[in-house]
Amino acid sequence: MKESIQFTQKNFQAILCAMPQIVIITNVEGEIIFLNEKWYQYTGSTPEGTKTQSWMSAIQPDDFQDVYKKWHLSRLNGGNWTQEYRLKRYDGAYRWHMGMMVADLDENGAVSNWVCTVMDIDDQKTAEKSMRNINESLEQKVSQRTKELSQANAFLDTVIENIPNMIFVKDAETLKFVRFNRAGEELIGIAREDLIGKGDEEFFPATEAEYFQERDRAVIAGRVLVDIPEERLSTKNGLRILHTKKLPVFDSSGKPRYLVGISEDITEKKKIEKERLQFMAVKIEKKETRRTAERFKFLAEASALLGSTLDYEEILKKLTQLSVPRMADWCSIDLIQSDRTVKQIAVAHSKFSKMKMTQEIKDKYPTYISSLMGCRQVIESGHAFMVSEVSPNLKELGFCSYICAPIRSRGKVLGAVTLVTSDESQRIYSQADLHLLMDISERAGTAVENSQLYKEAKHLNRVKDEFLATLSHELRTPLNVILGHAEILNSEKQKPDMKQVKMSVDAIYRNAKTQTGLINDLLDVSSIITGKISYKPDHVNPVEIIKNIVESLQATANAKVIRLVYDVSRAPKHVYADATRLHQIVWNLMSNAIKFTPQGGKVSVTVEMQNDNWEITVEDNGRGIDRDFLPYVFDRFRQEDASVTRSYGGLGLGLSIVRHLSELHGGSVYVESEGKGKGATFRVSFPFNLVGINAEAPKIKNDELPVTQLPQPAISLRGAKILLVEDSQDSRLLIQLMLNRAGAEIMGVESAQEAREKLKTFCPDIIISDVGMSEESGIEFIKKVRQSDLNYKNIPAIALTAYVRPEEKVAILKAGFQTHVSKPINKQNLLSEIKRFL
Repeated sequence: MKESIQFTQKNFQAILCAMPQIVIITNVEGEIIFLNEKWYQYTGSTPEGTKTQSWMSAIQPDDFQDVYKKWHLSRLNGGNWTQEYRLKRYDGAYRWHMGMMVADLDENGAVSNWVCTVMDIDDQKTAEKSMRNINESLEQKVSQRTKELSQANAFLDTVIENIPNMIFVKDAETLKFVRFNRAGEELIGIAREDLIGKGDEEFFPATEAEYFQERDRAVIAGRVLVDIPEERLSTKNGLRILHTKKLPVFDSSGKPRYLVGISEDITEKKKIEKERLQFMAVKIEKKETRRTAERFKFLAEASALLGSTLDYEEILKKLTQLSVPRMADWCSIDLIQSDRTVKQIAVAHSKFSKMKMTQEIKDKYPTYISSLMGCRQVIESGHAFMVSEVSPNLKELGFCSYICAPIRSRGKVLGAVTLVTSDESQRIYSQADLHLLMDISERAGTAVENSQLYKEAKHLNRVKDEFLATLSHELRTPLNVILGHAEILNSEKQKPDMKQVKMSVDAIYRNAKTQTGLINDLLDVSSIITGKISYKPDHVNPVEIIKNIVESLQATANAKVIRLVYDVSRAPKHVYADATRLHQIVWNLMSNAIKFTPQGGKVSVTVEMQNDNWEITVEDNGRGIDRDFLPYVFDRFRQEDASVTRSYGGLGLGLSIVRHLSELHGGSVYVESEGKGKGATFRVSFPFNLVGINAEAPKIKNDELPVTQLPQPAISLRGAKILLVEDSQDSRLLIQLMLNRAGAEIMGVESAQEAREKLKTFCPDIIISDVGMSEESGIEFIKKVRQSDLNYKNIPAIALTAYVRPEEKVAILKAGFQTHVSKPINKQNLLSEIKRFL
C-alpha cells in the first residue's frame, strides 16, 4: 500500500513538472512546499534561492498589494482564488498571468495545502487590447464616414436644389421621374410632387414626350454621357430651348438603375445670340460697304498711278507704297527676267524694321519663302492664289493672310503681285480683295509691257542713231579720201607727179573697196530683213573655201604680225551649202578675228565633223568680249563700243549677217569669251547633208558713184602754220596735200598724245583735229588743250567730223573748238574756215 502511494505521488509530481503552467504548492501558512520546473524556467531562479523568499516577490510591484490581499483573504476564508497579475520573467520583463488557487483538503475536509497554477496570458491580453483598439478605430471611422455621408448628401441636396439648371432623375426601366429639383419646377411650371412617379407623356405633348423617351433609351443603351446641344420643350411658361446632358447610372451588377439629366435654359442666350448675329451682319455689311468703297478708291488711284510714267520700276515701287498699309502690311512685286529667273522689283512694309527682316529672310531663303507664299506657283500656273489663314511656318514670321495674282499682258505672265497682312492688322483677305488684286495686276501688266515697249523703242531709236552716226562716219571716211584725192588729181594743171598720182589712185582704190564692202553689208541686211537673200546651195568643198580665205587674208594678218593657222584634217570633203554665203560667213568671222587681235596674236580656223553636224570654229587670242555683251553679239546694228572713241571701224553688221546666213543653212552660231583681253571663239554648226531651200535673189545693180566736180582752189594759206591731228593715214595725207598746195606749213600727227608733244616745240596758227579718233577723241584732246597753262591753249581749233547730229555739234563747240568741217571734206570749205582764223 505504501509503495502504491509513493508511486502515485511520484507520478503526480512528474505530471506537475510536465505541465506548461507554473504550479506552486504551499502549506496552510503559505510557505512554499513545491514549485514545478516551469517556475524555475520562467523566473530564472534556483531551488536554493526560492526557499529564502516568497514566490510573491516575482509579482509586479503595482499588482502586489492587490494580489496579496485577495490571496490572503481567500486563504483565511478557505475559498478558491483567481486573479490576473504581472509576473517578472528571468530577463526582467513582466508578462500577464492568470493565477488560480484551490485548497487541498485532507480526509476530514480540512485544508492541508494550497495548490496554485499560474498560466501566461500576456499574448492573449495583447491581442484583446489590439482588437479593442481596432474596434474603437472602426467605430470612429464608421461614425465619421456616416457623418461625412450625411454632410455630403446634405451638400448635394443643397447643390441640386439651388443649382440654376434643371436636374432630374428617372428610373432606368420605367422612365418615371424619381427626383426633380426646384429649378426644374420653376422651368416647366409643375410641382415636383406631381412629377414624381410619372412619365413625360403625362405632362408634355405626345411628339415631345416620344422624342424625350427615345433619347433616354438611346442614352441608357449607349451607356455613356450624351450631350444634346439644343432641344425644345413646351412648358406652362411657353416654349423653351434647352441644352441637356444625360448620363446612365448603374448598380453593382452593371445593370442600368437610373437616368440622370441636367438641362440649361438657353432660350435667352439664343435670343441674344440671334440679335448679336443680326447686329454683326449689319456691322459686316457696313464694313464691307466701306471696304468696297476703299477698294474702288484704291483701284482708281492705282489706275492713275499705273499711267503716270513709263518707268515701270518706278510705277511698281509706287504701287507697293500705295498698297501699304491701305491693302496690306507687306507688298512685294516680282518680275520674270530674260533668263527666266524671278527677281523682286519692289517691296514695301508698314514698318521699316519688319521690312528689313522680311527682306533678309527672303534673300536668305528665296525659294523657300516663294514656295510657302505661292508666288512661284502663281507665276508658273498663271492663276491667282489666296490663303485666308497662313501655315504655322509663316505665322512664326508674323504673317496672317495673303493673296497673290499674276501680272500678265496679252496672255503672257510677266510676274506676280503679293499682298500680305501681318499680326499687326490681323486682316483676313476675301474673294473681293483677290478680285481687286487681279484687276490691278492686269493693269500693272499692261503698264509694264507699255514701259518695256517704250524702253525698247527708245533703245532701238538710240541704236538707230548710233548706227546712222557710225554709218555716216564709216561712209564719209573713205569717201573723204576718194573725193580728196580725186580733187587733187583733177586740179593738176602742169605735168602730174606720177608718184603722187599713183599714191592717190591707190588711196582711192583702197577706200572705194572699203566703201563697197560697207554697201554690200547694207544690201545683205536689207535682203535679210525683206526675206530676199540669195541662197543657192550645191555640193561644195569647204576645205577649198577655207584655204582661199586664209590666202586672201594672209597679207592683212602679216601686216599685224598675226599668226594665221587652219586645221581641215577632220573636215568633210563635200557639204551641201551655198558656196558664196559660206565664203561670206567664214570671211566675216576671220576678218573680224584679225581686226580685234593685237600684233603678235594668233587666229585659227578649224573645220571638223561633230556627230551629225559639221562645224567651223574661228578662235583668236585678241581683245575678247565682255560677258554682259555676249547675248547681244549677233544683234543687228549692235557694237560693244559704239562711241566716237571706238578703236575699230565697221558698222556692226558682220556678225548679224553671219547669224542669218548660218540659220539660212539650217545651222546656228555660238560665241564664247572669258571676258576682255581673253580672246573669243566663234563656232558655226551646220546639219550634214541638209537640202536647202532656194530663195529668189534680188538683182542688185552696181550703179557708178557720182563724181562731184570741185571748184579750183582760190584761197592762199601761204605762211600759215597748221597742226593736223588725224588717226586715218589716208585722210591725214589728203588734208596735208590740200593745205600744202594752198601754201601752208603742215605738221601732221596721228594721235592726241603725239599732238601734245609737238605743241611743246611747234607753235601753230591753227589746230585741225578729227573728232572720232581711237584711244582719245578730238573732243577730249581739245578740252585738255584749253585746260592747260601753256601758251598754246588759246590757239583756234577746227573739228573734222562725220558725226553731224545737232547734239554732237553742241558738244564740239562746248569742248573748245571754234567751228567744225564735216566729212567728206570740201577743200574750199576747209580753206575758208582756216582763213577766218588767220
